[in-house]
Amino acid sequence: MVIPFGALSRLEAAFSPGRKNLESSAAVRFSSNLGEYDLSIMAGEFQKDRVIGGDFAGSIGGAGLRGEFAYTWNDRGANFFRAILNADYSFANDYYAFIEFYFNGQGTTRKEKYPLFIADLLSGRIFNFAKHYAAASVIKSVTPLLGLNIYGLFNLNDRSSLIGPALTYSLATNLEISTSVYFFNGASDSEFGLQKNSYFAYLQYYF
Repeated sequence: MVIPFGALSRLEAAFSPGRKNLESSAAVRFSSNLGEYDLSIMAGEFQKDRVIGGDFAGSIGGAGLRGEFAYTWNDRGANFFRAILNADYSFANDYYAFIEFYFNGQGTTRKEKYPLFIADLLSGRIFNFAKHYAAASVIKSVTPLLGLNIYGLFNLNDRSSLIGPALTYSLATNLEISTSVYFFNGASDSEFGLQKNSYFAYLQYYF
């Protein structure tokens, strides 16, 4: 359900029923505009977790700037805060750069506790083990048909990382082929160090 408030503001509400009351989810979100920034706040209950948060998007000095935050609590006493801040910028000569910082209050700074999070990771309740992460990406249009992307994800707590270079080539107006490698680095008991390098290629067709 969407209720507009003028040209730039609106209230949204959603409900997803579950088999039981505790499995249902509901949320409301109010979004508006302040100057050159888009702002929103939200509150909801997702299964057994209650969440309040917000986000913003705008620009500063020619760079795009975005942020999100959420505070979650439940009856089990698992209260935590999460926040993301990222920025991107398009340089001359067809270069594009992106950087992001992520604080995961649900995670840990001690890698020996990672096994305690595996069940939640497999169930989709969490996506990361640690508390502090950084990510960066640089994209370059080598030719009008060939693009190069180098992506990095860094666990700032256990010093492990994922580096993913990729090449994309346009075969036709609506057809691309991409190849990529994931290089995992770090100690054998770290989040990324325990994984093996991955190699893959795929086709994308747009219609």
